[in-house]
Amino acid sequence: MAYSKLFPAERIADVTLVVRGDQRFTYTDATGRGNFDAPLTDAELIEKFELYAAPIIAPEIRRRIALLLTDIDQAPSTKSLLHLMQNANLLKNTHI
Repeated sequence: MAYSKLFPAERIADVTLVVRGDQRFTYTDATGRGNFDAPLTDAELIEKFELYAAPIIAPEIRRRIALLLTDIDQAPSTKSLLHLMQNANLLKNTHI
């Protein structure tokens, strides 16, 4: 398919959803949210972050990371974010 030639610079797909009664809904040239041309909102970014981080990162650390990510212009530097992410106490379960 022509889309394969565009990967990884572009992530495009044709999507068909088949529901009960064999009704079909098709969308072509679907691009994923989160690309430079369709960025996630801060709320969507935090929701996605929570989805993946909640099982392994303690709530207070996630909250602090979220604050830094959503107010990056006001952050003193990226060092504070890196420190949070590298901190050995990040993990909820130290056996991970």
